[in-house]
Amino acid sequence: MLDFSALAFFVQVLEKKSITAASETLSVPKSTVSRSLIRLEEELGVLLLQRSTRRITPTDAGLELYDYARAILNDVESATMALRRRATESVGTIRISCSHGFSAFVVSTIIDRFMLKHPQIRIMQHITDKFVDLPHDGIDVLIRAHHRPLPDSGMVQRPLGKIRWGLFANPRLLAEYAPIVEPNDVEKLPMLSHHTVTAERLILDHPTLGQESLTITPRFCGTDMLALKKLAQKALGAVALPTYICKPEIADGTLQRILPDWTAGTAQLTVLMTSSRQGPLPAIREFVDFLVEVIPGIVND
Repeated sequence: MLDFSALAFFVQVLEKKSITAASETLSVPKSTVSRSLIRLEEELGVLLLQRSTRRITPTDAGLELYDYARAILNDVESATMALRRRATESVGTIRISCSHGFSAFVVSTIIDRFMLKHPQIRIMQHITDKFVDLPHDGIDVLIRAHHRPLPDSGMVQRPLGKIRWGLFANPRLLAEYAPIVEPNDVEKLPMLSHHTVTAERLILDHPTLGQESLTITPRFCGTDMLALKKLAQKALGAVALPTYICKPEIADGTLQRILPDWTAGTAQLTVLMTSSRQGPLPAIREFVDFLVEVIPGIVND
């Protein structure tokens, strides 16, 4: 493979029409440029330059190499400028990963604000409920809810808020099974179950009364929070869901919070991002700052 420096020297010599002028432009000794040209000709097996005491003239082979070499240098210069811009400006592509539920109930409602503010940033979203390896999977930003501290993976972690789960049902269903005034009353309700609820068990927490473990018999089990919420709205069962995703239905009266002083679990919401010795790229930092500013107001009670 040809030496990149040799090609750069060769191009400068042709454009300056002098080894001396090229060495001054490149700030390298004249002898270094001369030796580089000789090695380049030897490696290619052709004469590239006709040398005289007054001037240097390219051969046909030299002119052909110049066209290729100049194009290579132009590409390198363009790449250098683009990467330097990426390192100093909010441009480029951000690859984000989040769960299905978080995408549907949060990301889809706020991402337009970020995109309008940063038209030079491209978002690629990867939706999965599994934990991903950021470097291995090519992800820049990971948003995850978790019940235990995340392992120290070397990624930058920033908290986004605390998600509280509550029990919800349609008021018609609650009227049918009234009164529901204490945890044991929940056991008589038809239930809808999310995968985070232990099979046949529902754990409720109270800030002063402690914990209650209830036996439930789910009519429907599934991981789709939107489907669970719609079934609950139709009075087909009570369901444990993150409180923030039920705010619109509480407002319009299609859902009602059951035992509002009790929670059906909590989770910490965290954003993780890739970084380097120079810190995160501006586009990634801007996006994470946006999440930290906006999301707590959505998910926190």
